[in-house]
Amino acid sequence: MDPRKYGPLHTIEETNPESRRNRHDMYHHHSIKKSICAKLSQTWIFEFLGFLASLLCIGATATVLRWYDNQLAPDWPVTLNFVLSLLGNVGFAGTIFGVQATIAQLKYIWFAKRPWPLADLVGFQKARGGVIGVAQLLWTAGAE
Repeated sequence: MDPRKYGPLHTIEETNPESRRNRHDMYHHHSIKKSICAKLSQTWIFEFLGFLASLLCIGATATVLRWYDNQLAPDWPVTLNFVLSLLGNVGFAGTIFGVQATIAQLKYIWFAKRPWPLADLVGFQKARGGVIGVAQLLWTAGAE
């Protein structure tokens, strides 16, 4: 291979048309997956799935508690307490995921109506952090 023609960094694979075609297909496939994810992120589908997961965890928790009420603990490799804790945490995470996205969207709607002081922006940021922030936001936003 002549380094003057291809340069010192090119290899035979890079000059092979079949290799270039495979690389193009790989990048094209990646861009299709990226565009699908970008389109899905424009919708509320992930938030809906988070809320759905939360509802399913609540139902599963109620079912497990009812099934094993006044029964001996099951002979599982994990304890019943672990299963209930896992269901509770997954349900909580699904709820928080949807609530945070909703608060973020509400922030944009709030500031699109008219100019508000920057203190309101801080209130929305605090609301995404926990229950106390939500209570403060409801107190300040409800007053206006």
